[in-house]
Amino acid sequence: MIKTRNILFVQKDQFLKDHFAILEKKLIEDNQEFKLYSASKFEENKDYSFFNILITPTLPWIFKLINKSSKLEWIHFLSSGIEKIWDMPCDWQKYLLSKSSGIHGQQISEYVIAAILYFSKKFNYFVSQSQEKKWQRFWLDELTGKKIMILGGGNIGTYTAKRCKEFGMDITVVQQNPIKKREGYKSVTLEHAEKIFQEVDFLVIALPLTDKTRFLINKKFLDKFKKGIYLVDVSRGGVVDSDAVLHHLDNGNLKGAALDVFPKQPLASNSDLWNRKDVLITPHVAGTSPFYMERAFNLFIKNLTAVDSGEQLITPVSLEKQY
Repeated sequence: MIKTRNILFVQKDQFLKDHFAILEKKLIEDNQEFKLYSASKFEENKDYSFFNILITPTLPWIFKLINKSSKLEWIHFLSSGIEKIWDMPCDWQKYLLSKSSGIHGQQISEYVIAAILYFSKKFNYFVSQSQEKKWQRFWLDELTGKKIMILGGGNIGTYTAKRCKEFGMDITVVQQNPIKKREGYKSVTLEHAEKIFQEVDFLVIALPLTDKTRFLINKKFLDKFKKGIYLVDVSRGGVVDSDAVLHHLDNGNLKGAALDVFPKQPLASNSDLWNRKDVLITPHVAGTSPFYMERAFNLFIKNLTAVDSGEQLITPVSLEKQY
């Protein structure tokens, strides 16, 4: 149990006021006892010693603040992906660590469906045609019976599978620990999934970035699929090799790719991924939502309640798995 609740909320300056108000309201509504403070930057001469709870994004300078917070007990990250912290000079074993996982499924699954429809209904062609005042009809595809493989069986993968089911798609979710009874879709290991790579029409990447998944989706991996599939990447930058995607687009193995994340962000202006009808580029926005912060703070309060009850964190960060 954390008796004292001196909470420091860190956020970028342009979001700080609005997000602080949401957090404060949530804590009051939940009848929590707390003192809430805010910061949008690290100040060398500021006293951080009395904060014992930190709520923060994985900002590149946050380690400086953490290392000056001598009474800090718990850090709650506002994102699900926390791979950036492992290169920071902090002793993470000293703290309770939690993350905002499980709040991205609704909005990211919508993005995935939108990306699939963007290509299957040829919106990529119709957008350019409307700009060129060109009238040309196409015979469009339909999702019924299309085979989709989702790499990652967490909240995002599960929500995506449910939405794809409504379109009558044949769904396979790939995860470390398959669940036998999944209504409407198959749950398998990657080893088993490789047996049906040649049947896949749409490949969705929804994996965390770890040492095991870094550039997992490379040229060799994509070589195993049939010609003409579509790729949708809503994972973390660094899971998918952008050069491999370009290679397979150029040779026709990939018919199209919707990419929301990249190994280096923002994507360089001279990247060959730009200005292609077969590529949909979005600036890491698939997880955004008007409800995001509300969900993130609700999750923080659930974790706080668990800690107060002597229970385990609901969404802990794994030091071993590094996510």
